[in-house]
Amino acid sequence: MKDTYHFISDCIRGRSIPASSYLVTADVTALYTNMHINRSIEAVRSIFKEFPDPNRPDAELLELLEIALTTNEFSFDGKMFLQICGTAMGKGFAPSIANIYLRSFDAKALSYNRESLAFYGRFIDDIFFIWLASSAELEAFQDYLNSLIPGIKVTFTVREILTEFLDTTVYLSTDPNDYNNSIINSQVFFKPTDTHQLLGYMHHRFILVIPLKGF
Repeated sequence: MKDTYHFISDCIRGRSIPASSYLVTADVTALYTNMHINRSIEAVRSIFKEFPDPNRPDAELLELLEIALTTNEFSFDGKMFLQICGTAMGKGFAPSIANIYLRSFDAKALSYNRESLAFYGRFIDDIFFIWLASSAELEAFQDYLNSLIPGIKVTFTVREILTEFLDTTVYLSTDPNDYNNSIINSQVFFKPTDTHQLLGYMHHRFILVIPLKGF
């Protein structure tokens, strides 16, 4: 998913689902620091081959990526360390390489049992999907996802009526056209610590003084 607006307007708003469905959110635990470096490079190499561009310097980009991933030094508690797994969260390419890294993960999740998934979407390390099968089958699905890529683990949060995803509260209401179904709705999610305080707006007048030569 691109962002919250894409999630709401193109993915869930007004969707009718069986009333027995589960709303599931999943978090990929410490994604950036658990992406194996060699696998990250190979994932990028693979996507370059899948989407060729004669004007793109693939070899040079892969060489630069390897340098960026294998020479990530940092200091902590007065000591120097070298990161040997994953990438720093502050890297400009980190979100893109994370999406590439989990591309096969998404494909396998979607093909696991198409009859059980009414929707599946991911925003970097946050996943939202609608589960139509039993809770026991959902546990089996979580075990399956956690077996796909070494170091990549997901934790499910399962709700029946209301859940939070990104900065949105997703909730269900009865479908007026079919009482056996529910309609997906959304509203802005506020954290419990949010005091809803806003900065006041005031008009200010500014005088611009420009010195003129010769005066």
